[in-house]
Amino acid sequence: MAEALFCTREGPPSAERLARLLADLDDFTGRAGPQARRSLWLCLVAVSLLVPILLRRFTSFAALTVDERVRGLTRMEASPLGVPFFGAKAILCVVWYEQPESAAHAGYDAQCLTAVRRSKRGDALAPEVAR
Repeated sequence: MAEALFCTREGPPSAERLARLLADLDDFTGRAGPQARRSLWLCLVAVSLLVPILLRRFTSFAALTVDERVRGLTRMEASPLGVPFFGAKAILCVVWYEQPESAAHAGYDAQCLTAVRRSKRGDALAPEVAR
């Protein structure tokens, strides 16, 4: 699923990036607890069963090409059956965008989006106060 979810115009992510994602995901879900791990697993199973049906293909999710998986995930996201996809996508995105290459590709530069405003005494104001 991650290969299709994070596919760009340049193509799918490298095997190395996907392996790192899986290692990070394993660590993340291991720390989140058994219920979170089970919930993610159920979401992934539902996606893997529903995407081929939405594409009207009688094969496994893994047997689909990357392009077919991208098209299937897009259909699932737009359908009433999209809830399991959103559950899996949310967790995968949290872990994926922690990787420096992913954040940089998305345009994140690790800089604050707003300038720090100062009080008359020179103290930095909290963002909600600075507005």
